[in-house]
Amino acid sequence: MVVAIIVYKFELNPSEDGEIEPEFSILSSQVAEEHSGVNVRNLVATNDLFGIFFAHSAGTSTKQKAPDKKNFFVGRLKETPYKVMSYYKQEVDQSHYMTLCVFKLDEDVDMFEGLIKLLAEKLDAQFLRLAKGNLRDVNFITDVRRAIENAVKFTLFQIGRLGNLEKIQKVALIYASPERLRTLELLRGGPVSRKALTYELEKIKDYPNIDIILKPFLELNIARRDWARGIKDRKTGVVRGEGEFIFLIKDVALVRRPPPNIVDQMKKDSKLHSLYEEKVKVFYDKYDPFAKVNEESRFLARFLLDPDLFDFFALLKEKYFPAEKIPKISSEFSNSTDLLNELKKGDVICSLKEKETEWYALLGEITPIVVFPEYIVSKIKDRVVVQALGEVDETLTDAPLTTEVAQRGLELLEATYHEKTQF
Repeated sequence: MVVAIIVYKFELNPSEDGEIEPEFSILSSQVAEEHSGVNVRNLVATNDLFGIFFAHSAGTSTKQKAPDKKNFFVGRLKETPYKVMSYYKQEVDQSHYMTLCVFKLDEDVDMFEGLIKLLAEKLDAQFLRLAKGNLRDVNFITDVRRAIENAVKFTLFQIGRLGNLEKIQKVALIYASPERLRTLELLRGGPVSRKALTYELEKIKDYPNIDIILKPFLELNIARRDWARGIKDRKTGVVRGEGEFIFLIKDVALVRRPPPNIVDQMKKDSKLHSLYEEKVKVFYDKYDPFAKVNEESRFLARFLLDPDLFDFFALLKEKYFPAEKIPKISSEFSNSTDLLNELKKGDVICSLKEKETEWYALLGEITPIVVFPEYIVSKIKDRVVVQALGEVDETLTDAPLTTEVAQRGLELLEATYHEKTQF
């Protein structure tokens, strides 16, 4: 659960005798409704602020695994029971800004990364205005502060909406997160130990929280966890294969299909039926979601994890509308025209022109495909056959399996073969 968003400016406050009294002044702050009684100044201690600031400015907040993450930091606070995702910006006039999104400790912060990046883009524009504008102009300063406040309010509002996900959005979570997508790719190769998974994900992200990463897999019942006792080597006394293992029991992807509700409704519409039928035919004649299933699923995930886009998607799944009569369902911070254009650009919806009227209709209903991962059976057998060959590096995700782990993997696949995941 999000607690608050706070935008700081780092001030040196030099005195006439050359002394400095550095502080973080708050440019804007918004507290979630559930925490309305909280004093934002008590959420993040000064020592934590300086620690995060130093990590950002010294370039030690991340191993720089991804260039677009160089100004972002995720970590637990030391002096208060929260964790944060922070964004740092040094502007052209050498002023320093730091934005902290404060969360409860058990929150999946990575889920909100996209929203926080959008906030960062909006704030960058205002920080640049401050760097180049007249700071003595009261109207100018008021306007900038209002823009910052609106951006923060919007992000807090969207994070709150994204906190209660439908099942299809949990599938999107898997594909929207590099760590989760990598986890899915690894599990398609057979059982993976928690130790090896952690080691592999550390190549993508510092200190990955495996429990949070696995959460949507377990909630959707496409993966299981189990403990292996391991096998003791009689000669060396070394125990191999001991620990927690993760097993994939279902595979899942996001694809598009012609929306059945809209197709049926169009058959009864003499004006639009032929136009819509042609749009559907042209798109699906060349559509092959399984040619690059990960890329397609990742692309579709962003439409499901943007609260406003998801609302429009859900609306148009049930009915098509003339442009001027589309219900106003987006938040006060969003522009309906921009949202519709984004869905149209992604071929999720299409527009139909009938005389002077433009209509919007769903072109591709985003739907999850869940399959039994039969291919894992042969991979388990291949990996258990070579278990006696030399020393085994158990930090490898494709390390040879003990008979205990291999047998458990096959038993889980057999036991869950007839299980269905309902959406």
